[in-house]
Order: sequence, then C-alpha cells, then structure tokens
Amino acid sequence: MTFRPRVTGIFLSTLVLALAGCVTMRPHPISPAESLSSFESRTLDNSGLRAFLEKNLGRRIDPWPPRAWNFDMLTLTAFYYHPDIDVARAQWESTRAGEVSAGVRPTPDISLNSARRRDAQDLSPWTLTYVLTQPIETAGKRGIRITQAKEASESSRWNLAATAWRVRSRLRKTLLDLQKVSQAEEILGRERQIREEIERQIETQGGGMSQLTVSQARIALNETLLSFHDAAGKRRSLEVELAGAIGVPPAALDAVVPDFSEFDSPPEMSDSFLRAARLSALLNRADILAALSDYAAAESALKLEIAKQYPDVQIGPGYEWDQGNRKWLLGISLPVSMSIRQKGEIAGSVARRRESAARFTAIQAGILGEIDRASAAYRASLEKLQAARDLWDKQKTHQQILKERLHAGESGRFTLLNAQLVVTSSEFLYAEAFAEMQNALGVLEDAVQRPLDHASLIPEVPEKNPRPDELGE
Repeated sequence: MTFRPRVTGIFLSTLVLALAGCVTMRPHPISPAESLSSFESRTLDNSGLRAFLEKNLGRRIDPWPPRAWNFDMLTLTAFYYHPDIDVARAQWESTRAGEVSAGVRPTPDISLNSARRRDAQDLSPWTLTYVLTQPIETAGKRGIRITQAKEASESSRWNLAATAWRVRSRLRKTLLDLQKVSQAEEILGRERQIREEIERQIETQGGGMSQLTVSQARIALNETLLSFHDAAGKRRSLEVELAGAIGVPPAALDAVVPDFSEFDSPPEMSDSFLRAARLSALLNRADILAALSDYAAAESALKLEIAKQYPDVQIGPGYEWDQGNRKWLLGISLPVSMSIRQKGEIAGSVARRRESAARFTAIQAGILGEIDRASAAYRASLEKLQAARDLWDKQKTHQQILKERLHAGESGRFTLLNAQLVVTSSEFLYAEAFAEMQNALGVLEDAVQRPLDHASLIPEVPEKNPRPDELGE
C-alpha cells in the first residue's frame, strides 16, 4: 500500500482550507508631491462641490460659481474639504471595522501530524493523525462583543460630529474677525479722509492756527494712516486664515466675496428659549452622546468579562491512520479555574465602568456651567451693543444739526469735521461691540452645539467621503 499520495492529498487539502479566507493587499503609497498638487488644485467652482452644496441646501445655485458666499455655503464647503473631518471620518471607519472582527465566529484549527517507525516490518511504517478542533463559545460572548463594538463605533461617530462642529465654529470666528477688520478698514478710510480735509483747512488758514493745533492734527492723521494700513494687513492675513478654515489654498478664494448678512440680526434670548437650548445641549451634544456610548461600551466589557467565567468548549474530532489501522478520535477540552482567573478582570471592568459614569457626570456638569456663563456673557454683550448703538445714533443726530447750522452760517467747517470724527469714533465702538456680541453668541452656540439663529442652517457632516477621486479611493 502506498502511503505518500494519501499524505500529500491530506496536506494539500488542509493548506487550501487554511488559505481560502486570506485577503490580498493592494498597495496605496502616498506621494507628498501628488498630495500637494491635489490640495493646490482645490477650487470653489468644481462640479462635485456644486452637487454637494445643492443637495444640502435644497436648492439650485445659479449662476455657478456664485460671487458672494454666505456662512452656510462656506460651512458646507468646509465639510466637503477640511482635512480634520477626513481624519475623524477615517477614525470612525477604523472603529467600525471592529464590528466585523467582533462578529467573526471562532474558526476551527486543523492539525496534521505524522511519524515513521524504522523498525516496522510487516506493517506500514507510517502513523498519521489528522485533528479538526472547533471552539464553541458559551454564555453569549459573541453577541456581547458585537454590542460592545457597536457602542465603541457609535462613540467614534459622535467624535466625527464634534469635529464637524469645531470646524464650523472655527470658520464662524474667522469670518467674524474678517468682518470686524473689514469694517475697521472702511471706517478708518473715512476717518483718514476727514483728517486729510482738516489738514487742508489748517493749511488754508495759515497762521490762524496755533502750532500745537497743527501738530496734533498731523499726529492724528499719521496715527490714522498707520491704523488703516494695519487693518488692511490684518484683512489679508485673515483671508489666508479663512482659506485654511475651509481647507482650500488661498488662491481658491481670490474671486470669492464673503457675505456677512447672516450675522446682521442677532437673535434675542428669552428665558424659555435658553431653557430649551440648555435641555437640548444636555440631551444632544456630541460629547454627551459619546460619553453615553463609552459608558455603554464599558458596561458591555463588564458583561463580557463576567461571561468569560464560563469556559468555552473545544471539540476535536479527528482521524488517525496508525500503521495500517484506521481510528476515529473525538476530544473535548475545558479550561480549569476560569472563574478564579476572571475575578481580577471583572474588578477592573467594574472600576472602568464607574470611571465612565463619573466622566459622564463631569461632562454634563461642565456643560451646564459653560451654558450659564455663555448666556450671561451674551446678554451682557447685547446690552453693551444697544448702548453703543444709542451713542452712535446720538452723535449722528448731533452731526446733522451741525450740518444744518453750517448751511445757515451759524457754525464753522472745523466744528462739523470734528463732529464727523466723533461719529466715526462712535461707529468704530459700535463695530467693536457688535463683534464682541457675535463672539459671545458663538461661545453660546458652542456650549449648546447648535445654531441659535433660526435662519441658520443646521448642516450634517457627510459620513462618507464626498471626494473619493481626490483621495484615490
């Protein structure tokens, strides 16, 4: 009887079974030069971005690309391009892969052993043992692992939502800073014109003005010129910062005019509205929901450790060819003292669950304090804004009275020019108060993680990458 073909056949069959489920790797190297080129080619006029904006805005954008881009459009553009969202999305996808691993059933092990006796005479010199060992999980361990993996994946999904909100918040602050410095540049430009006219009036009157008055006027003009150029430089720097907040190169914004009209009407905060926003934050903030998912995952981990007290069974049917004799085998194995070894793991899981509960309580308490402080600051900023508005209106009224007196010959040109300077100064204070109010509103929105202006869009971050071609997927 020839034994070698039989051994070879069994060996090949075992090898085929072992390799049947293997996955091959597809290389995907990263080229810094290609990555840079891909980033620099980003624009705000491509068809993919247009389709993404129209889908989320629920309307057609015509003409395309638009000249003016409001906050909602720029927010969606940041969701389309920003690398932080790509990172958070990739992290979520990695966590979701854990759900697949958790659901895999234990696979059998195949062992093949052979031996050859040299002193064999009439019998075959070969002994072959072929054993298939199948683990059988007990106490619902697989189901608990799947639940734990889903809860961990849910926590990572909320991290994606939190990242999207941070991108929106950063973009909003950059836009507000750009609006503030643009207004300052405009106001300083008008103040410059007024001070230049004052200097011309002084030169016209010649010796009618004291040297001190002449020097003060020139110093004030020089200071205004420096402030004007400083504001222009800050504006250009913020335009670059705005491109970074969106995730595009600065050249992509060359033809873009930011539309600040969404910031013109700050919402009034009634007590009932703030109570509703506070409750919404405690129920729906991304970090709250992520902490709840973390706690649920910790509880599932504890269940799994408790279930591990009950040993898994290993059944090992096999076949032995012993020098010409055929033998069928059946083995059952159980680990010993599982419950004793698991006591330490269970105690650790109990402690980690307690830690997750304490972390959730701390996050919730921190949010309450954050909302209360932000609400108080926003209300104070509204009062300051109203006072600045009243002062500006008062100075404009006084300027109008002086203008009428000048036409009637009752006051001089210098008096009116000085009144105009007071108006521009009051306008500057109002712009500062307006920016302070909008920043306070942004802090309050960050505390509740939702737009508080009813006209603002509540965008959803795309859970799938909207630019697969760019990333080579």
